Amino acid sequence: REKVSTKAEHAAQLQRLIAANEAQVARVEAAGKADVENATSANKAVMDQLQAANKAIEAENKEIVEAFGAANKAAMGHLQAANKADVEALGAANEALDAANKAAVETLTAANKETVDALDAANKATVETLTAA
Repeated sequence: REKVSTKAEHAAQLQRLIAANEAQVARVEAAGKADVENATSANKAVMDQLQAANKAIEAENKEIVEAFGAANKAAMGHLQAANKADVEALGAANEALDAANKAAVETLTAANKETVDALDAANKATVETLTAA
């Protein structure tokens, strides 16, 4: 009789251990599942924050690119206007130099003609004087 009750006690103890083990496994699985869900939730929150930060950075970059584009366009406009003014000023200066050269040539030509006429007259007078002598 003792052996039977010991066998029955062993079987009951084994059943209790199996039940306790199953309960422990269930607790560990539940805890693991909760950990995974918490980690997933935390990861999603971090991802959302990173995406929001990226969007903000992209918007800032777009503004910076647009600002640089506008500044470059303005600078190009100023440079083109300055170049046009320089070209026009050089053209005007060239025209003034041309006019001055023309006037100088005309003055020198007139002076040369007067000198040539004076020398001619002097030669003629010398020839007449020599002829008369």
